[in-house]
Amino acid sequence: MVTIDELAEECGITVAGVKWQLQQMQQKNLIRRVGSKKGGYWEITNT
Repeated sequence: MVTIDELAEECGITVAGVKWQLQQMQQKNLIRRVGSKKGGYWEITNT
């Protein structure tokens, strides 16, 4: 599992940028959140 901070660093974008990208993917039903905000994770949907 990777944190948003780690993902931002690896991709060379800000944490806000990662959150924006996740929001865009969620709105397109490409991913969904499983579990709590702190202990959960993103899951790729089968759309």
